[in-house]
Amino acid sequence: MELLNKISLKGMGAQPKTGSFVEGTGENAKVLPPRSLAVIYGKANSYTVKQSQYGDSFQFNGVFEATNAQTGEIFRSSKVFLPNVIADLFTAAIDDADGSAVEFALEIGAKHASNAFGYEYTVKPLVELQEADELAQLRGVAQKALPAPAAEKPAKGKAKE
Repeated sequence: MELLNKISLKGMGAQPKTGSFVEGTGENAKVLPPRSLAVIYGKANSYTVKQSQYGDSFQFNGVFEATNAQTGEIFRSSKVFLPNVIADLFTAAIDDADGSAVEFALEIGAKHASNAFGYEYTVKPLVELQEADELAQLRGVAQKALPAPAAEKPAKGKAKE
């Protein structure tokens, strides 16, 4: 496992090269099938909009882990950059969570496209995007440590029914 300042497809070595979904040239050109690039999962609790030469990108903050689908390398970071195709959904979910983290797990892939890069990203959710219950595990441990509530005793002088 490698710790990164930020997880991005480029930083993981998973970003496709321009034109990598076409083999050959001219009439002999063959479009290659879609492929998986990475699995990224974690809990996001905020985001920051960053400006780049390619337009706005979204840095999500929280705790994240990613696996490069080709090499199997695992990466961890407190920041992740996801393809813009999913950014709107994530920013809305984080805004709606009112400070709670949002859990996610995604398979990021790419397929051929007729654009300047020759590909576009695909995103396959592996779990439903949901607000995280940050204390769920600790709550379960704490409740097991508590003694069971005492059974109510009938009041004196009253007959049991």
